[in-house]
Amino acid sequence: MSDSDFSEVVRLNNLGYDHFLKKEFDEAIKCYDQALALCHEKEQKAGMLYNKGMSLMESGKHDEGAEVLNQAASMMRDNGEFLNECGLLCFNNKCNCEAGYFYGLAEKAGTPGTSLLNNIGVLNFVQGNYKKAADYFQAALEADRNNSDARLNLEDTREVLGDC
Repeated sequence: MSDSDFSEVVRLNNLGYDHFLKKEFDEAIKCYDQALALCHEKEQKAGMLYNKGMSLMESGKHDEGAEVLNQAASMMRDNGEFLNECGLLCFNNKCNCEAGYFYGLAEKAGTPGTSLLNNIGVLNFVQGNYKKAADYFQAALEADRNNSDARLNLEDTREVLGDC
């Protein structure tokens, strides 16, 4: 990619994000599409697809957003953090099936971090799988004893389970 293409991708990404913040999702998507046409590196392309997917999700086009995120995920199958972020975006938009899918990909990508373990626990909790949620929160705490989110989530889950 030439320096001018790179600069244009950065400009379009920033412009897209400005539109996103103003909730001008169609304009944001247009910027991301223009930037995608200039991207050739998989990480950069995956990032633009993530931004486009985020805009689609936030505009209420959940199925389209999940499809775009899946395209990004296919480029980043070995990056658990990226896949976790895709899952979290879906979860925050109440697309729990899609969140579970991306969290599963993130688990397969390698050693899951405490954020991923906690996020999977939260997903299980909201789905009523309290024992499984507790197991994930416990695993997050075993990986990082200072994870206050996992600690609080485990306490809440134990309370629901009657284990307090």
